[in-house]
Amino acid sequence: MTTPPAYQDPAYSVPPQAPVPQPPKKGARALKKLLIRLGIGLIALVIWMIYDEVTGDPSTANAGDCVQVSGTDDNPDVHVIDCKDPKAAYKVLREDTGNGDQCKSVPGVVAWYTETGRADVVLCLGKNQ
Repeated sequence: MTTPPAYQDPAYSVPPQAPVPQPPKKGARALKKLLIRLGIGLIALVIWMIYDEVTGDPSTANAGDCVQVSGTDDNPDVHVIDCKDPKAAYKVLREDTGNGDQCKSVPGVVAWYTETGRADVVLCLGKNQ
């Protein structure tokens, strides 16, 4: 003889359980943190590069650019500016790295500017006509 199936009252049935979300794996969390840090670093680098271009940092000068020089001989303040600006006293004849000795052989050089630090810069300067 067969037994009838057990009676289930719908009022007492247990609803199906939703799956319990699992926390992300440690590797995924570390990768996410690394990508965030790299993104922040990249944004900071772009801001720094734009700031250097806007402020006329000497390390952005190329041959043919003009510069304004203020300050003293011991502590010059050099900024790249438009050649039509009346404050543009000098034109960059050659941009290089080193100690400035290479400027002695450049025709028309009246001065040179050297900067050491994050980027070694030598600007061989001639008069801006």
